[in-house]
Amino acid sequence: MTQAALPPPGQPPRTDSLAIWALVMGILNLLCCIPFVPAILAVVLGGRSKEKIRTSGGTLTGESLAQTAVILGWIGIGLDVLGCIGSVIIGILCALGTINF
Repeated sequence: MTQAALPPPGQPPRTDSLAIWALVMGILNLLCCIPFVPAILAVVLGGRSKEKIRTSGGTLTGESLAQTAVILGWIGIGLDVLGCIGSVIIGILCALGTINF
């Protein structure tokens, strides 16, 4: 595994774009009604970004953004699973005539 060179003196490290996109996907999942897709993208992109930042040799930053995206992604996946389970339970109860909408 090769380490990237440090940025030239006076040039600050840049934020990894994958970390930013991962965070956008994590937030989007909590705000939109699109199940699973943004949450999975947040987890995958966040993980890749954290690895990219670790191997950048200090030229990239944004690990906290990537970690936040991964956490939001897992929260979103959990909420999506709970929503699916709740929908199935409500559907079964409606089919049995226990509840009516």
